[in-house]
Amino acid sequence: MFVVTKSNFGGAQRYVFDLATNLPTNGYDVLVATGSAQGSESAGSLIGMLQHAGIRTVFLPHMARDISPLRDWRTFLSLWKLMRDEKPDVVHLNSSKAGILGALTARLAGVRRIIFTAHGWAFWETRNFFSRALIYIISLKTILLSHQTICITRFDARAFDRISVARKKIVLIRNAARSPDGLLTRDAARSQLAPDAAKHAGAVWVGSVGELTYNKNIRTALDAIARARRSQSNLFYVVIGDGEQRESLIRYSKKLGLEGHVRFVGFVPNAPSILSAFDVLLIPSRKEGLPYVALEASNVPLAVLSSTVGGLPELIENGVCGALCAPDDLDCFSDALGELASDASLRTRLGNALKAKATREFNFEKMLQDTCALY
Repeated sequence: MFVVTKSNFGGAQRYVFDLATNLPTNGYDVLVATGSAQGSESAGSLIGMLQHAGIRTVFLPHMARDISPLRDWRTFLSLWKLMRDEKPDVVHLNSSKAGILGALTARLAGVRRIIFTAHGWAFWETRNFFSRALIYIISLKTILLSHQTICITRFDARAFDRISVARKKIVLIRNAARSPDGLLTRDAARSQLAPDAAKHAGAVWVGSVGELTYNKNIRTALDAIARARRSQSNLFYVVIGDGEQRESLIRYSKKLGLEGHVRFVGFVPNAPSILSAFDVLLIPSRKEGLPYVALEASNVPLAVLSSTVGGLPELIENGVCGALCAPDDLDCFSDALGELASDASLRTRLGNALKAKATREFNFEKMLQDTCALY
């Protein structure tokens, strides 16, 4: 049984989807329990995608990312009943809320094997000291209640090095992304993203993919695009994804004078297949584990300009297979965008180097095999 807090299709949900849809061929019967989509009372796209793939799902309407004693109590009761009815051999928990509630419930229900995957610790986020300390304690309790905790980056795996009882329960299993079944040609991908793609035929296309939340830092990306366009006016920026900040980001892009040079296209179900539309992938996040889109970019391959957070520097080596900037270093982002926009051979070299590294060190079959070994 997989449990994941939200049912919109972000990184943790992609991880659950990939494992859940590949485990049946390895002899597992799979059930996925998940809550509402972020900012909604209804189920997100994850449930429909899993059902289409033949995976059983259970919608837990009260489970959400934000803390609410009443909703959390109802979620606990729903999980308790589900685990008592299903009697899973393994419960695999994903994201913070599902982690602590699921681990506690699974222990009380007598589940024999409890696995938790940390998709980037929430205490790395920008919060006040009290909130970070509380989240750290909750994360520690989740590790202790689970039999094993998977960290997808070395950065996160080291967070509890000073607490031996937690350190012994943590294992590093890197994320990986298979090549999409149908990677579109550049022209086909651009036409899907922008009906007026011909108007931007001579532009350097920069893309970002993810939920439009504070942590994804798209506002800084817009600032960098605006500044880089002073010297490289041929930049065209496409943002794939939905989220709570979408409308405010659209207004901000217009304020910067980027109307016509930035396109917000919303959620795109086949995003890995259309990365071929881009010349540069931009990941300006303030907080990440190891985002799938960076791994998917290696399949194109693409030059990646990313922030230095989480596990991104473990994949992206600055100047070798991509470019790195601190999350709020606007000068760095704008200068790097200008350099990449002006040098096609540099983009090709960085993309090819990224593909070679991802092939060596971020292998999907190894991720699947190592995860099954924990079960």
